[in-house]
Amino acid sequence: MNFFFTLYAWPLEKPIVISEFYDFQLDNPRSTDEVNQVKEFLQKAYIEEYCLKNFIPKGFSQDACQKLMDFTKEIAVNELKDFLSSFSLLNLDDQYAKRFEISSELSTDELLEAISKVWIIARYSKEKENSVIKQSYEDITNEWKNIDKLRKAFNELNQSRPSEILKSFTYLLSLLISNTDYLGQTFLIDGDGYSLAVVGTNKNNLSANFSSSYVAPLRQLRNKESFNKLSWLCFPSAKENLVSMFQLLDRAFQNGHTEKLIYIATLLRTISYEISDEKIKLLLLTSIIELLLTHNPDSGRFNIEDSISKQFNLKAGLLMYRHAQDIEVDKSEKIKTIKDDLKTIYDLRSKVAHGN
Repeated sequence: MNFFFTLYAWPLEKPIVISEFYDFQLDNPRSTDEVNQVKEFLQKAYIEEYCLKNFIPKGFSQDACQKLMDFTKEIAVNELKDFLSSFSLLNLDDQYAKRFEISSELSTDELLEAISKVWIIARYSKEKENSVIKQSYEDITNEWKNIDKLRKAFNELNQSRPSEILKSFTYLLSLLISNTDYLGQTFLIDGDGYSLAVVGTNKNNLSANFSSSYVAPLRQLRNKESFNKLSWLCFPSAKENLVSMFQLLDRAFQNGHTEKLIYIATLLRTISYEISDEKIKLLLLTSIIELLLTHNPDSGRFNIEDSISKQFNLKAGLLMYRHAQDIEVDKSEKIKTIKDDLKTIYDLRSKVAHGN
């Protein structure tokens, strides 16, 4: 299987490239085997999770468990029906998507089949993956007697595999396309899609996201209720930004910034997915801004810590001010708020870094 599951669902007439440089694509399942793999995944990560089958505590009677699962399964099935019958509400101009709208009653299995065909997967190159593994295998074979070199070879394998790069890459891409508050989430399902017992705090829960990003706005639109905007975790809302950002990132890769950007992407994944300590998260997130905006000062002329702090506050503040959306706020008040917030962030970062 040379693809990962995503949180996105939408009919795609053809694959959408998200990186020509790495040969990454978003696509629908195209073969019977792929549809069946997606269907099996959705059965567990959506239907069974929604029915609480994975989480019902011990001690519940069999009858009580069955009633609870039947009730929640009905909710899950109704959400699938709502989505599959309402593509035109989310995007009036997508004629291809309208072909997949359903109007008749379908069984649960038929609904799963229908949504599996329009679920979006993230593809990477199987050929490139195999090539990297083959080369790394040769390196590992040559170094098996030297434990340090062997460990280094294994680390390089993990970092250079297209599948691992794709996982990290989507964290960076998700940050850039988010149109609401970004809390470290990725549109890629980095894990099984339902388990919550992980080290980090941002592991994706498919059923929760589907309900909030697709079903809730659909029902508001159907009832002509007002809401702010579709989330970037709803594909029709994200598509335009995805295409725009992939072009910018590919240009940066081609201009020699690959190592730095993938390093940042890997840090974002580590922060979001593998670390639960808020202090370490703050330290690493601040280091990303420092990496992008500051330079190493002349130690003979400046206090290094003081100089980097000033660069951080000035440059990050300028960027935040230029991209702030609350333009009706008084400018002097906005500048002061940004300045105070950045000073607090950097002071906290310094305390963590120095063990205070």
